[in-house]
Amino acid sequence: MEAGRPTLAPKLLAQPASRLQSGQDLLKSGGFNKPPLASLGTPEKSEVNANCAEAGLITPPKGSWSSYRRRAHADALQAALTHKQVRKALARSPEPHLLARTRQRSVLFDKEEKLCEFSVMSPHHGASAAEYSWEDLSPQLRHTLEFLRKLPFLPRTYLGDARPFLPPSAKPTLVLDLDETLVHCFRGSSLPEASPDLVVEFDESIGIGRVYFRPFVQLFLEVISRSFDVVVFTASQQAYADQVINALDPSGSLISHRLYRQHCTEFCGAYFKELSLLGRPLSKCILVDNSPISVACNAHNGVLIRSWYGDLQDQELLALLEVLEDMRKYSRQGGCFDRYLAQRYGLYDFFQAIQDTPEGDFGH
Repeated sequence: MEAGRPTLAPKLLAQPASRLQSGQDLLKSGGFNKPPLASLGTPEKSEVNANCAEAGLITPPKGSWSSYRRRAHADALQAALTHKQVRKALARSPEPHLLARTRQRSVLFDKEEKLCEFSVMSPHHGASAAEYSWEDLSPQLRHTLEFLRKLPFLPRTYLGDARPFLPPSAKPTLVLDLDETLVHCFRGSSLPEASPDLVVEFDESIGIGRVYFRPFVQLFLEVISRSFDVVVFTASQQAYADQVINALDPSGSLISHRLYRQHCTEFCGAYFKELSLLGRPLSKCILVDNSPISVACNAHNGVLIRSWYGDLQDQELLALLEVLEDMRKYSRQGGCFDRYLAQRYGLYDFFQAIQDTPEGDFGH
């Protein structure tokens, strides 16, 4: 082990019996019968500060281990039409039903619609959502979106003759974020009521990390690995991430590949995840992450999941199973994953509209 690198000594602790039993019962039943999904309200990841200097950094540990830096070669993105421009175009249309729909949208905007925290259960956003009020968003999420708005363009690294990160696979590829998506690492001085699923010991300057697994995460991995090639892609350092992934998948049979901070594209102080560098067809790739920064480069392939900080009533992974099953059905009918996600969430149009929104009109 290199000098100066934190010493990690993970201690596995037993998962609460109630959570483990509920997962086993669902697995024995052979599937999910669309359980009721609770309305969640957890805050957004805090990797972006008010000055956007630390945007894109995900959870601990943060040591002196230098990460591999890649220069991002980027093309400017073509600005999307804002909803106001679309509305003006529709107003000139002679079709009565289009005019009626335009008036209906105008009434909705007069009521000042509000943008909610991103979730697997979020409705379609599209360009119009960039004009919604942001007053209900957490400060961290507002700072994240403001950071994306100020970028001159998004990074786009060309693979060229370089070797892709992953080998070919016959299965479609499901890329999962780690922190606040599958787990949460708590480093506070006060002890949470629930026992952690994993304890990671760092050096004296960092202390102990208590890792909690998101509800149904092990069941989710077991079910989804049957149909997808599962990849964990985290912006955390490898020494920490490997300990957590080993605890999530002790047998190594569920998670096929691991990508870390050195595989991210560092751009303007943030860590972006570019699916084009994986070497897999984008039409068969899905990225699930809780950070808009992570999915911004591949918004057509992205699912924004609600950030998780320990809510034991959380059911986002169950909702994600339903979305993924719908995508598989859509694919069997000849459709592509990116087309499905574009219709389902509209994140690409949303991000482009944000970059096209004047600063004074941003989030009202």
